[in-house]
Amino acid sequence: MGRPEREIDPGGGPLARFALDLRELRVSAGRPSYRELARRARFSVTALSEAAGGEVLPTLPVTLAYVAACGGDRAVWEQRWRELAAELAPAPAVDEEAPYLGLSAFEARDAERFFGRERLVAELRERIDGTPFLAVFAPSGAGKSSLLRAGLIPAAGADWVTVLLTPGKAPVEELAARLPGVEPDVLRADPSAVLPAVRRALSGRPDGARLLLVVDQFEEVFTLCPDEPERVAFVDLVTAVATEPGGRVVIGARADFYARCAAYPVLVDALRDRQVLVGPMGDDDLRRVVAGPGRRAGLKVEAALVEAAVADARGQAGSLPLLSHALLETWRRRKAGALTLAGYLAGGGVTGAIAQTAERVYGGFDAPRRRLARGVFLRLTAFGEGTEDTRRHATPGELLDGPDGAALEAVLAELTEARLITRDEQRVTVAHEALIRGWPRLRGWLAEDREALRAHRRLTDAALEWERQGHEDGTLYRGARLAAWDGRDEAGLNHTERAFLAASRRQLARERSAARRRTRLALAGLTVAVAVVSLLAAIGFAQARRADAERDLAVSRQLVAEARSEARLDPARSLDLARRAYALRPSAETGMALRQAVADRRARATVPVGSELAIGVAFSLDGRRLATSGGDGLVRIWDRAGDGVAGAPADLRGFRDQAWTPSFSPDGSRLAAAGVDGTIRIWDARDRTPLAVLTGHSGQVRAVAFAPDGRRLASTGEDGTVRVWDTARPAAPPLVLRGHDGAALAVAFALDGRRVASGGGDGTVRIWDAARPRQLAVLRGHDHAVKSVAFTADGGRVASASDDGTARVWPTGGGAPVVLRGHQGTVETVAVSPDGHWVATGSDDRTVRVWNSAGGTGVALHGHQGTVWAVAFSPDGTRLASGAGDGTVRIWDPRGLGDPLVLRGHEGAVWAAAVDPAGTRVVSGGADGVVRVWDLAGGRPAVPLAGHTQEVLGVAVSPDGRRAASASRDTTVRIWDLAGGAPPVVLRGHTDVAWLAVFSPDGRRLASAGKDGTVRIWDAAGGPALRSWRVDAEQPRYLAYSPDGRAVATAGMDGTVRIWDADSGAEQVVLRGHTGLVWAVAFSPDGRHLASSGSDGTVRIWSTRSPGAAPLVLRGHQGFVWHVAYSPDGRWVAGTGQDGTLRIWPAGGEGEPLTFPGFAASVEQVAFTPDGERLVTTHDDGTVRVWRCDVCAPIERVTALAAG
Repeated sequence: MGRPEREIDPGGGPLARFALDLRELRVSAGRPSYRELARRARFSVTALSEAAGGEVLPTLPVTLAYVAACGGDRAVWEQRWRELAAELAPAPAVDEEAPYLGLSAFEARDAERFFGRERLVAELRERIDGTPFLAVFAPSGAGKSSLLRAGLIPAAGADWVTVLLTPGKAPVEELAARLPGVEPDVLRADPSAVLPAVRRALSGRPDGARLLLVVDQFEEVFTLCPDEPERVAFVDLVTAVATEPGGRVVIGARADFYARCAAYPVLVDALRDRQVLVGPMGDDDLRRVVAGPGRRAGLKVEAALVEAAVADARGQAGSLPLLSHALLETWRRRKAGALTLAGYLAGGGVTGAIAQTAERVYGGFDAPRRRLARGVFLRLTAFGEGTEDTRRHATPGELLDGPDGAALEAVLAELTEARLITRDEQRVTVAHEALIRGWPRLRGWLAEDREALRAHRRLTDAALEWERQGHEDGTLYRGARLAAWDGRDEAGLNHTERAFLAASRRQLARERSAARRRTRLALAGLTVAVAVVSLLAAIGFAQARRADAERDLAVSRQLVAEARSEARLDPARSLDLARRAYALRPSAETGMALRQAVADRRARATVPVGSELAIGVAFSLDGRRLATSGGDGLVRIWDRAGDGVAGAPADLRGFRDQAWTPSFSPDGSRLAAAGVDGTIRIWDARDRTPLAVLTGHSGQVRAVAFAPDGRRLASTGEDGTVRVWDTARPAAPPLVLRGHDGAALAVAFALDGRRVASGGGDGTVRIWDAARPRQLAVLRGHDHAVKSVAFTADGGRVASASDDGTARVWPTGGGAPVVLRGHQGTVETVAVSPDGHWVATGSDDRTVRVWNSAGGTGVALHGHQGTVWAVAFSPDGTRLASGAGDGTVRIWDPRGLGDPLVLRGHEGAVWAAAVDPAGTRVVSGGADGVVRVWDLAGGRPAVPLAGHTQEVLGVAVSPDGRRAASASRDTTVRIWDLAGGAPPVVLRGHTDVAWLAVFSPDGRRLASAGKDGTVRIWDAAGGPALRSWRVDAEQPRYLAYSPDGRAVATAGMDGTVRIWDADSGAEQVVLRGHTGLVWAVAFSPDGRHLASSGSDGTVRIWSTRSPGAAPLVLRGHQGFVWHVAYSPDGRWVAGTGQDGTLRIWPAGGEGEPLTFPGFAASVEQVAFTPDGERLVTTHDDGTVRVWRCDVCAPIERVTALAAG
């Protein structure tokens, strides 16, 4: 179980022998740590440790760097590597069609191999039945073309006539070539001439048949067609086809070309309410992509392979074709009809696919374009210390602002087409960070002259700052920074960088000229000379200060970049880097980096256990002690103090080898542990004396657990048995339970003491009668060994962790388990919180994850530098301990950030919540149709307010805190007396779903928005609506009152935000910019700004005083942004997203947003408490959470937290 590196079978083949020899080379070099090797080799810790992992053939540069760092013979090892690569090369398939297409595009003939977009295909097919025109927008690499070609076109059916084209340079000619009997010149002169061609194409077809015109890669109209009249004619023709009753048009375009489409009025009209935004695939869709084609071809697809591939592709722009290529390489390495994780890793996974693609594309360039491509990748790499380099975002202008702009545009187009980079109108970035680590050629470029590359990056940052400051002389280079560019090759610089250097040199010439003049004046007299010298000294001092400031700016930015890159690897180091950046140069950028680093520091304490491995961990039932077991055979008992431990531990000795799974008796008086030496040992936990040694297992004992009565002890061993011992009679024979096929690896007692659960190498979880040799149930589903099991407190469920990369929560009474996926490796351990709500797991991917036991995405806790072998909840559930292969135990708060108060009571998702003006009560509503009122001050039980017959979708509290309003899918709005003395006022009038109701600032009016397309203004005392106005059938999805009560803002499906006069209903302003539905709006406290959140993944800040001005666009969320809210002081804007995160931006947009992912559930809505110190969030797991945003405090408090 616990070991420094994964064991490798010497007989496991040539790759295993190669890895073992690399390890021997490291041993002969004095066993340097992998961090030390990384420093020497200039490759990452991960790349070097994987090289000796025995699972995947490392690249030749990584191998040679490893060898050189250990003092080996590079020539000998290069020959060995080439021989091994040739031996491992897959044999070509003969006369067999691969189930995966690799980098080839899907076509209609590939429909049976097209998986993962079934729901979206069904939606498109349904929409084109009733919609003559539909636009599909998607980011580069999201699979838009495959969706149209292999999804929609086959789904249209044989009766439909399909015309598929890409526009190219002459789109009208492309269209004419595919329609019978029309000439391009005729179509250009008269767009209506296309209509008879549509009718001819449908002649003889059934009545329900349609002509479906699919224009894929519609962006080529703008990128390849140079003639504007040709563009206009083609747009007119496409929209004309949609006017013919038998015509249907679907265009597919990159999302970053939406604004270009909006420049054509006929397209604007056609696009209204007729667009689909394709987002990234979810995990379940990705699993179908991975497993579907292989299983269709009759192959077995290992679950571990599926999870590894999903983890590699999750959240990575442009990853779908690269994933397909990796799976093709896996298929080529199939064994006995099975696609295996080993084959996937041998083929390089997504990382290897990227490297192969990059080399192919680069090799296709001529020498000048190779030079340009090299410059692109170097600009898109952010340097870290050593080799921890990450992606960098650049604007298109930065890349194209040079003498080779036209040629660079062509290079960028090819790199984008190959999915090596992604781009939109605002930024260009590398498609996958694995490209930086896994493409040897790029690694070589980065290592050639790293300091020169850093100097160029500093120049880029300085030039951009100079641009932002309006060419302010104070931002120019001086002194050593400028001198460093004298004589240096400037061919790779863009116009801005060259202009910056030229301006710096002109400024230097002016300063030198002024200095000479000052010298001449100095000769005029001694008195004047003294004055001049003093002045020169002052100027020199000022210049030195400016140079220092420039240096500090560059260094602080570098530290910020490094802090962000370290956040997922080593949060403690990330915090240290952020602290140094802020101390060096306090600014909005460094301040946000510091806030994020403090938020990411989830570990409350780190305890080195004194052993190379921390294999086991357990809390005593009173929570006052912590037990650990290690690779040195010692079991240690620590006294807890706060979040950490106090003093040295008590060492319990006896094992001759590793000690596993320490377990306290329920009364805390004894401690038992299992040993590799085949024994079980029990000590007195108070005076540390040995009490018993239990023997009987043949081979290693893998786990032990006390029964709730404290008398019995269960154990599992490699002999395949589960044994139940009477600790009061240690010499008595135990109850032996047999059934596992192979080793029994895990054991747990149910709280009733009547049942025992075990996990085995056979992949099963078995439940036994604890009093007699009787098996009660066998739970099957894992594909590999089950390493750990744990019962919930009520005994109704049992959790399991497996080498197949999943954890599962099984109903013990039967039924399908909840499958928890997300780890990128084996899952070694599992624990369940005392209330049964949370499940914690540990993995060899070095993370701890906390999950909702009902399912969903787990929250990853980073920090360990080795496999996480054990996790345990404290008895009160507020702390989680983990032990790992880095020799430490870490203590975490599993509940999330800010000491959260978790309010449970709703059955189903909670859609909305509002806080009363005093900040003492929260009102919530959700899928159960009940409004609940929670007392935050006195802790009294929630008061349920029943009356709605369907879901409650929106709630609000009146300004005086005496009433609450709720809007429901049952079409009614209800006003509740929070004092409980009066029945609710029921407002009827909406004829469809009532989305939301909000009080006016004076509390006398209530505004509501409904799916019937109306906004209604009500007297808050009751009665019919005072006034209403129709907005649009799909417009008023959300609404908000302005702080002065004179205006109402609405948002909805048409992508606009509208502001209305609250008294007359007159439309005052229409704000356009979002792509797709706008989910929510919120006025700033001073009413000068309006925030909106949309399906395009952005929050936009509009000026209400200058509505024609471009909005501030806040990015960060991956997918829809459900809700938006201002803090009471207007300093922060918070957004909740489809990606399961809450993000908080400075209202002015300075710096990256603060990201809070730690909820293990969706985040539906957010509200600030009136004091601004806490946030209230609602979630689909039925909870409302109230938590402190410590990092939203003034920066002085945040720096104090960072130091603590």
